[in-house]
Amino acid sequence: MQQGMEPLRFGDSVLDAALPWGGLPQAALHEINGTAAAMGFTAALAGRLAGSKPILWCRSSRNETGSIYGPGLLPFGLDPEQVVFVETKKKQDLLWAMEEGLRSGQPALVIGEVEAV
Repeated sequence: MQQGMEPLRFGDSVLDAALPWGGLPQAALHEINGTAAAMGFTAALAGRLAGSKPILWCRSSRNETGSIYGPGLLPFGLDPEQVVFVETKKKQDLLWAMEEGLRSGQPALVIGEVEAV
């Protein structure tokens, strides 16, 4: 974890106690596995972290869960107008879009739905 950065705490004593540092380190890579539940958790986490900055959400156009319904993100605290969705046919293009988003420093966070690397 980077010096001087507080971990993201969830406000749930059981969950926070189960995580190293009492929460998720910021400015770090996190892997979240699963399907629908993972997407909801990711959306809620993104809504909590983003502030007013945009979010880059990259995914394969062949995603098994189908398309993301923008207004469906609202109950998770995520404004769909903050989200830039990128869908690619090739995994290489998906990884490139994620890398470019990170390199630009503009998004609050970059979400990548990657099947396997």
